[in-house]
Amino acid sequence: VNIILMGSDQRPDDGGFRTDTMVVLMLDPDNNMATMFSMPRDLYVYIPGWRVDRINTADVRGGAQWVFDAIEYNFGIELDYWARVNFNGFITTIDTLGGIQVQVDKYVYDRCGDNNYEYHPGTYHMDGFTALCYVRMRKRTSDFDRLRRQQEVVQAIFNRMVSLDGLSRVPDLYNQFNYLVQ
Repeated sequence: VNIILMGSDQRPDDGGFRTDTMVVLMLDPDNNMATMFSMPRDLYVYIPGWRVDRINTADVRGGAQWVFDAIEYNFGIELDYWARVNFNGFITTIDTLGGIQVQVDKYVYDRCGDNNYEYHPGTYHMDGFTALCYVRMRKRTSDFDRLRRQQEVVQAIFNRMVSLDGLSRVPDLYNQFNYLVQ
């Protein structure tokens, strides 16, 4: 089962957006395996039926189907499902779970809003806003570091959801966000 997880930079009262986070999650239940990899947002690919452009333009131009088509054409991966959240959906998801424990692998320091954030390797409890700041940090690091941080947060969300307390919150998440997953 292959799922594309997409995070958009859509803001309130703004009709446009880009898909700045694209993580392909590959689930192999027969072998109890899950693999994920990130697509750099500025990766130039052929978008079938359109042109060569950055992969993060496929969703806004043609919806999830164009993302499916671009990934299959360029990487040979057939996607089964997709999920897309904007900033507010991301924050609400994590807050509904009661926050997440993120295993930070590398030092990072950056500014988000009016706050400075500094993380040394270790485990940190993050609410939705803090996790959003963490995955978006890029002024002092590279996009590859940003992709790694996004994967750290996806892993933390998964770990939280499969915990006993997290499982009790899944119905709330489903009721709030079932329209985002197809």
